[in-house]
Amino acid sequence: MRLLGFGIFVIGLTVASWYAAYVPEGTGAERIGNWASFAGLPFGLGFAAMLLGVALARYSKKREDPAAASEGASSGDAPSALEQIEIIAGQLDELVAEELNAQQVSVDAEALAGRIDAILSEDVPVFLDAREKIIERYGLETFAELIGHFAVMERATARAWSAITDQAYEEVPPSLTKAKDAIHRTLEVARSAAGR
Repeated sequence: MRLLGFGIFVIGLTVASWYAAYVPEGTGAERIGNWASFAGLPFGLGFAAMLLGVALARYSKKREDPAAASEGASSGDAPSALEQIEIIAGQLDELVAEELNAQQVSVDAEALAGRIDAILSEDVPVFLDAREKIIERYGLETFAELIGHFAVMERATARAWSAITDQAYEEVPPSLTKAKDAIHRTLEVARSAAGR
């Protein structure tokens, strides 16, 4: 459908250009009237085709782009980028609130690794897939700030998971705390941008 939209746009542009370039005889208002009577309707149709082509191309891009679809979804569908950051923040808050120590981590290592893996494999990609829509909505500068804090969170969370698999259990609590702090900085930037 995107190619169809592009084709309609090109045809509309061609027709509108041909008729816009028509130079009628006469001067002043008479010349404008002569142009309108000969070229006005075809020019208008060409211009309308251009707009239709752009609309079709944008509509098809939104339907084909999962990031745009998830970002533009209602609350009953996939979460928006801000909602996804809040989900991750809530999960990290829960993990840190448990006030784990190395011994507790070693006892419950497999379950804890599974919870952390779910954040990294299920929740993080939802946010990353929405990056084009985030840039479009908030601008590149805000996205750069968001992704910087988000990347710190992702690395710290991955470090916690690696520490469990490497049995370096003492590294897990500080890594989770670092991840929690980073996602809350991400959340502050996202809320500030959404409030503008």
